[in-house]
Amino acid sequence: MRIVICLILLLLIGTNSQAQQLTGAVSYHYIYAPQLDESIQLYNFDRPFLENKQSLLIHGANADVGFIFKSDKRLIHGISSTYSFFGSEGANPDYLNRFHLHLINLNYVLRLDPEKRFYGEAQLGITTSGLFRRVNGEPFLVDDSRSKSLGIGGNLGVKLAYKALEREKHHLAPFVYAGFTQFLYAPKNEAVINTTQELYTKSYMNALHLRVGLLYELDL
Repeated sequence: MRIVICLILLLLIGTNSQAQQLTGAVSYHYIYAPQLDESIQLYNFDRPFLENKQSLLIHGANADVGFIFKSDKRLIHGISSTYSFFGSEGANPDYLNRFHLHLINLNYVLRLDPEKRFYGEAQLGITTSGLFRRVNGEPFLVDDSRSKSLGIGGNLGVKLAYKALEREKHHLAPFVYAGFTQFLYAPKNEAVINTTQELYTKSYMNALHLRVGLLYELDL
């Protein structure tokens, strides 16, 4: 995960001199990942003694930064990186269990009609994931090692934005994004949640995404 973050930073820094626009965004992120839902539902089923059930990994927050390159064409391109965090909690007397899911995307971006107030954007890239467990505020250990699951896969999505506020070099645009993560290979997700290995779920997963947020654009 650290290597991916470093590669993203180096790529963004290296392309700064060629960019015509810097973008940043924050958004609410909804994820529908059936295999994660199934694993947590099984976790709850196997523990009927819990007063409060473990919540699903569906609600999260996202941050996005990107560069759009110089071009006079209607269809321009760029790169973006996004980070999303999701939390699942089961709070019971003397026992607090949490699952933390981190997603990082590195995307190639195609933007249509960037000069118009309403525009569309297609994104295609790589997704990495990290699923971790904490019990009573401490990392959950298995054989003296932290329980974790790392994954990698691909993603495809579409963003629609409207420039509600335009200044000479600054723009604010509410947006909606819909996307799909495909064949994210994360073979230890089940092990982190249920301490079993590919007993109920596969070694890879797919997920649907919906993000709604606010985009800031700075012309350079």
